[in-house]
Amino acid sequence: MLEALLQDLGQRESHGVNSLNETRWIEPPYLQIVCARLWALNKDNAERVLKLSSYVQAGGAKGILKKFLVQALAKFSRAEKQIASQTFDYLAAQRGVKMAYPVEVLAKITGLKPARLAPVLDKLAGSEVRILRTQQRAEVTWYELYHDLFSESVNDWNYTYKKWRRRQYLCLESIKWLLVLAVVLLLLESFLWVKNNRVPLEYLLQKQKFYLMHWGVLAEPLPEMVEIPLPRGKVTIGEHTGENGQALSDWMRQNKLYNQKNFGYPTVKVKLTNAFFMSKYEITYEQYDYYVWQQHRAGVNPKELLYPKSRWKNERGLYNYELAVTQVSWGEAVAYTRWLSAKTGETYRLPTEVEWEYAARAGTQTAYWWGDNSLNGEKDTERKDRAHCGDCGSQWEYNSTPYIGRYPANPWGLHDTAGNVWEWTCSAWRVRLDAQASLCAAEDNQDGRVLRGGSWSSSTVWLRSAARFRNSVNDQRSDVGFRVVQLSNAP
Repeated sequence: MLEALLQDLGQRESHGVNSLNETRWIEPPYLQIVCARLWALNKDNAERVLKLSSYVQAGGAKGILKKFLVQALAKFSRAEKQIASQTFDYLAAQRGVKMAYPVEVLAKITGLKPARLAPVLDKLAGSEVRILRTQQRAEVTWYELYHDLFSESVNDWNYTYKKWRRRQYLCLESIKWLLVLAVVLLLLESFLWVKNNRVPLEYLLQKQKFYLMHWGVLAEPLPEMVEIPLPRGKVTIGEHTGENGQALSDWMRQNKLYNQKNFGYPTVKVKLTNAFFMSKYEITYEQYDYYVWQQHRAGVNPKELLYPKSRWKNERGLYNYELAVTQVSWGEAVAYTRWLSAKTGETYRLPTEVEWEYAARAGTQTAYWWGDNSLNGEKDTERKDRAHCGDCGSQWEYNSTPYIGRYPANPWGLHDTAGNVWEWTCSAWRVRLDAQASLCAAEDNQDGRVLRGGSWSSSTVWLRSAARFRNSVNDQRSDVGFRVVQLSNAP
């Protein structure tokens, strides 16, 4: 065993040119590496002796050091391995002779910056690795392989590493071109789909966005919900006074409003028993169209379920999917809530008339959530900053809807409960406001449904928290949208 170690690891040093005396010595770090490996191979035998057969079976010193080198370099980062590979091209020549270079020369011939190269060289020469060693020549640090035995092992590792890098490069190139082909096919499929469904060409890019949402790359456009605090006792809904405390009959006569049923007169007290959440904004085109796209993918009524044809364009001429969706019938709004419930595992539906007014008032008892001022007085300096309606003084009045969140939220965080678009409720229309306003009508009930909130085409009086309107379940109007409620699972 000793002779084998001296033969493989020993180095000779002669004393004088004609001297017959030579000193044979072994680098202690390499002796330690070899002995540690031999001990690991022989520690379980009964004799507890380092056997020559184990040494030969392990490939001798060269095989043991090769395995050590592979294990040591495996701990290097990807970038460090790349730098080590480039330096090994010059430190270990193909003929097995080790070469020495200073950092500046290695940096020049490898094309690496000295600041990146030096830390890797120091790591290779560190006490835990010892693949390289340093020498000081004229106050310049030179690097070379620690032992000639490493030359072949380094070249073997470098060949294997470069081969792996080449395979990786070819694999990544193949993936890149496959992705390019997939994108081209996806765009072609989307173009044909948009054309066949007769939706605007701008929808092609939106459809790609829907794919990314479906695959989890982007967040799905689901409604953001706001918790509505459950009241103590009963809540009062409906109108009992005119604007600024004026008698209701006088106020209605002054505004030429002769039907008290549209303002919930007289008031009704109803108990809310179920806690609920309400969507912070009205459902947008993006949210609704994503649902329709999902239904088309699933093959659910692909011909009957049509996309809304009217999309207000923004100032750049592009379709703005952050607008409240309109031209949705009551049945289509209900279908959206069913899909949302199935998708999330929560219970969604349209709000009842009571839930809607309670959330819109947000704890207030005034005509509007901000007070009794209707916004259409000339002395009101905030008339453009509260809500959007036909005579609210905004740039969109009697024209279209602005993007959601344009106007401030009520005290409970809900936007556009006054104005923008009328909102469907699940309650059937009743001429006289009563406790039935806290219930949802059966889906097969074809009676009209209650709309709440007023719209961009309404005058300010229809933005009052108690204002209500009747609409047919099949109507699809450009000033009617909806928001949803989520029932709480809390006891």
